[in-house]
Amino acid sequence: MRRFFLSDSTTFGKTRPTRGKPTTVDRVPKDKHRSSKHPPRRSGHPALRSARRHPEDDWDLLDEVEVALTADHPLTMLQTASAVLNIVDSRNDHLLDPSAKREDVSLPDLLNALIAGHAPAAAALAWTMAHLHGNEVLRARVVRDLGTRSFLLPSWMHQLNKLEIVAAQHVTDMVRDGYNVVLHTRLAGHDLTTVTFIDFNLGIVVKDNFLSDKPLENFNEVWREQADTQHTALEPLSPADAHARISEAIEAGARTWPPLESEDWPATRPLLEWILRQLPDGGTGFARPEWSDDDREALADHFLTSSFGVALDLPDDRSIAGDLIWYRADYGYGDPLRWSPTAIEILMLDWYPRKIVADQRYLRRMPLVLRDFVRFAHNEIGLDEELTSEALHAIEKYEYEYRQASSKPRRQEPEAIFEAVGALASLDDDLAGDDLFDQDDLGIFVLDLLADQVGDHDQLAALTTEPLPDELFDWRGLPTEIHDRIAEIVVLCDDCCDQHFDVEHRTAVRRMLHDVAVRDPQIFLRRAKVETAAAALCWMVARANESVGYVGLQTQDLMRTFGLKSPPSTRAYTMRQAIGADRTEWPGSLGSARYLTGARRQSIVTRRDQAYEPV
Repeated sequence: MRRFFLSDSTTFGKTRPTRGKPTTVDRVPKDKHRSSKHPPRRSGHPALRSARRHPEDDWDLLDEVEVALTADHPLTMLQTASAVLNIVDSRNDHLLDPSAKREDVSLPDLLNALIAGHAPAAAALAWTMAHLHGNEVLRARVVRDLGTRSFLLPSWMHQLNKLEIVAAQHVTDMVRDGYNVVLHTRLAGHDLTTVTFIDFNLGIVVKDNFLSDKPLENFNEVWREQADTQHTALEPLSPADAHARISEAIEAGARTWPPLESEDWPATRPLLEWILRQLPDGGTGFARPEWSDDDREALADHFLTSSFGVALDLPDDRSIAGDLIWYRADYGYGDPLRWSPTAIEILMLDWYPRKIVADQRYLRRMPLVLRDFVRFAHNEIGLDEELTSEALHAIEKYEYEYRQASSKPRRQEPEAIFEAVGALASLDDDLAGDDLFDQDDLGIFVLDLLADQVGDHDQLAALTTEPLPDELFDWRGLPTEIHDRIAEIVVLCDDCCDQHFDVEHRTAVRRMLHDVAVRDPQIFLRRAKVETAAAALCWMVARANESVGYVGLQTQDLMRTFGLKSPPSTRAYTMRQAIGADRTEWPGSLGSARYLTGARRQSIVTRRDQAYEPV
């Protein structure tokens, strides 16, 4: 889900999950009415001292309530009451993490403690919590026990059962990473807008919930001004459907481990559920697309016979395509034709290494099939090139780490899940005794990867380490109609190599430009910026020589040389196709020593000789 801004200082959206595990969303500022200038004061009940979102702050809960009661809007008080209710919510107990067990205090006991006090703040908190919780018996008892003290409460508190539902909307993205449900309500004349982010990649669960005191029109205006309207859509939603979808996602999230947490979630869960109870029932929840076995087989056939997959002719390729369809059809939103950087990260750094049991050749082949499948899938449904380029760049970004993860001994399936959440002990000792592959397998694996970078095993055996000479650009074989454009690209590439690299890199880039132009001159007849072509060439050569993205110069620094924000992945792939490098398996490999500097070839020779040595 692409982010959009709710104010000048606040974003609502999500961050990428790291290694497929839940992470927190963007933090939003605490309400402006909260203050830390008041002197600390201890409350007698332990739960009243622990309901703060940040327990390290020596700040009494009733102090916060007093501040909330001075606000011109009910939101601060509602959020405070919701956070306290969340403290005693049994859904926060997790079997896999005994340390997460809530304090041994019940909601009735907590309300009794508040009612027994004489502070107006305690009465206000008890009243608000009882109304938000939804237990009618408990609410009636609190109203009775407070008696005449309730007359001192703000007028809006007496209208908590009269919440007005104004409208509901939803924001969808083209790649189905997630889904924002926007609810606008009004309480005693006060606007209250809530934006609930439902994450599809992690299992259709609520990942965050942001509340605002702005009207819906304000949200819509900000969305139109600052959102990525090309790849997201804001549409009306029936309140009943909003009720069903958010409720389902809350329930699924409560069963998720590790729990999804942010500064506002699940602290605002009781408040959101109070709003949902005012919405009509009978709505339709999420309907995930259903893919039968026949549908999946037909999609795999269509891919492998298309122009994108026809070159995938190894026996494992069809099975790998089936894995990719399985992943996107059965996990997340349920559409194997939509791929995002987030979905690719989860696939490569968690799902595939954990779920797929196969030999090294099979596992190493997956990223190559994935690239072609992503291009095929996005072409099938007409997603634009920018989304495809982002997905392809994610494959490049995570491929090295994927190959490391899939080439080492690792837990799989249930054991991998328990390991990820820290529920297995002494894993290192256990894995040390697992005979997942022997040293001979590792040597073969290394040699295969090295051969992939220089062409084949014969060229690997004959590889030498002399530096590349300082060569002029070779104009032989180039059609005259592209000479002017090629000349511009040469100047840009030379300037980049002089600024960031050396003469050997300059020669390698010139060689690659020549080879691409000879084999597919149409690439340079298309309407595209010469800066994009030059950036693609320098980036590919630098990656093949491990001169960018490893230590020192980073990809974004190189791209700034050409005025770009990200690598031109699509243009680079077209050039790789022209020279046959699209069939290589190692990230960044160009499939020939022709483009490798002496230092890079020396590194390959050293690793080659080590792999040749008997164990």
